[in-house]
Amino acid sequence: MKSGRRSWGLGFYFAISFLGLSTLAAITGPLWLPDPSPLADEICLPLARMSPGTRVEFLRYAPDKLGNGTMLPLTSWKQGKDSMEVTLFNGEASSGTQAVYALRDLVPTAKGGFVHSRRYWLGADKSGADMLSRLVTGGRISLGVGFCAVLISMCIGITAGLAAGYYGGWADKLLTWLMGVMWSIPSMLLALAVSFALGKGFIPILLAIGLSTWVDVARMVRGQVLSLREREYVLAAKVLGLSDLRIMLRHILPNLKGILLIVATSNFASAILLEAGLSFLGLGIPPPAPSWGGMVRDHYGMIVSGPVYLALLPGLMIMASVMSFHLISARLRV
Repeated sequence: MKSGRRSWGLGFYFAISFLGLSTLAAITGPLWLPDPSPLADEICLPLARMSPGTRVEFLRYAPDKLGNGTMLPLTSWKQGKDSMEVTLFNGEASSGTQAVYALRDLVPTAKGGFVHSRRYWLGADKSGADMLSRLVTGGRISLGVGFCAVLISMCIGITAGLAAGYYGGWADKLLTWLMGVMWSIPSMLLALAVSFALGKGFIPILLAIGLSTWVDVARMVRGQVLSLREREYVLAAKVLGLSDLRIMLRHILPNLKGILLIVATSNFASAILLEAGLSFLGLGIPPPAPSWGGMVRDHYGMIVSGPVYLALLPGLMIMASVMSFHLISARLRV
């Protein structure tokens, strides 16, 4: 018995630690990620599939002085008074290209030079984008979508469950019938249908996932309200003439906090899986914004051809996130 409790405790602490670190990295990512672009979508094709830990030196070419400029990786360079002679890196299998750039067309570094440096801690993906930056930014998007979708599903589910359980009668029959119909449709198929109807984008994916997961919340809330509405304090509130809305919000809903927390953590895991599945099918967050499901879609062919880690890393992040939420949900049930 003690060993079982110890294993549950270790799993719970792992889940809390992983989700806490993932959330912290997602929030603070713009301050320390190698790729400074908001969506970590700065690509450089010559650096495609760069090995983990490689340091790259490059110029930023911006003749129009707009944005951060184009990233030009170097193998060697020689700076003159008004220009810079460089050998561009064209990939490991090809020789470099000689070029000359005017210094006025280059973006200087924070220290005053023109040669920037970046280390690719987890290598580069097939487009030459920094893998670490894409993973962290994809986590911000996946966790953000999951959080917002859970809020939508909780709002719809709590409202429907409270109305069905408290009023009973025709309202309960109608909502129970609707929940039964929604329950019979697989969540992924329902999310696909909503995505096809609303199109791609952040808001449509939130609605697709939220409308696919509210039934679990509604069924759980309805079952609890059916028993709570007969309690003495609820009957006393009715005798005192309190409104139905106040009774539901002030006297019934606070007693559902525990069960709602369990359902919310479980739905969070489902939301991450749904978002990853939709992104894998090309119906999730549209490019260039990264998401873990989209990164698996872009690199799953490399499981055969290599490098394998480009497909495994986002898959492992999905697996670890879903497992963490399930471990927390299982611990809350104890």
